[in-house]
Amino acid sequence: MVDDYIQATMAKNQIPGLSVAVIQEGEPVLVKGYGLANVEHSVPATERTVYEIASVGKTFTATATMMLVEEGVISLEEAIAKKINPRNDVDSSSSKTRR
Repeated sequence: MVDDYIQATMAKNQIPGLSVAVIQEGEPVLVKGYGLANVEHSVPATERTVYEIASVGKTFTATATMMLVEEGVISLEEAIAKKINPRNDVDSSSSKTRR
């Protein structure tokens, strides 16, 4: 059922290849590659394929950051160094905020 869905979605969206891991209650229930990791050289996608994600990581980081802000875990006004190294006495007045 999952295989059929993934393959249909790949065909519909012209996705040449992907790797997927489904974890249920901390245990992997599906770890598999589909299609091609490299179309030019016909290299199959596997569960161990390393993909170049380009700037997608920035979107994930921004989304995760804002989720933590909404949950009150962090603040956009507080220096992140305080969360990374809580013992570090950071002068937040000298830090710059970029938006």
